[in-house]
Amino acid sequence: MSQVLTQKALAAALGVNPRKVTAYKARGAPIPDRGPYDVEAIRGWVADHFPRSPSGKSKLAKEGPKEQSLTRRKLAAEVRIKEAQADQEEAKRDRLRGSLITVIEAKREITGLMIKLKTYLLAVPRSYADQFVHLETPAEAEALLMSVLMAQLETVSDSASEAA
Repeated sequence: MSQVLTQKALAAALGVNPRKVTAYKARGAPIPDRGPYDVEAIRGWVADHFPRSPSGKSKLAKEGPKEQSLTRRKLAAEVRIKEAQADQEEAKRDRLRGSLITVIEAKREITGLMIKLKTYLLAVPRSYADQFVHLETPAEAEALLMSVLMAQLETVSDSASEAA
């Protein structure tokens, strides 16, 4: 298996201009963003997608506008499929590394946090009622209520951070 490290070297190995390598990639050639590049695999792709007539000219050049349009649409569809497959593989790797979770796991985690938050907030009246009795103004009640709620929210936030 012949490999090269740069797109310039790949172009030289294929006997084409480096811009042609970019065009091949846009049409779905198996050319990764970074090397190493598998020259034989790419050469095979080019042969499959741009067959030569006996005169050495590309058959694509002989196709009429309708056939060229179909060929371009097919190539574009193949590119979309390859991109979708690459996205799926990346998501699988992220999932295995633990940097991505499923929607079900996210919903379960959020539900647990909401239950915990509800429990903490419903405990506020029972836990702090005696402190409210001695307040004289609504501003004092508001300040106390705000500090109590912030403390409860920080507790939930801290427990969520520890779970992560």
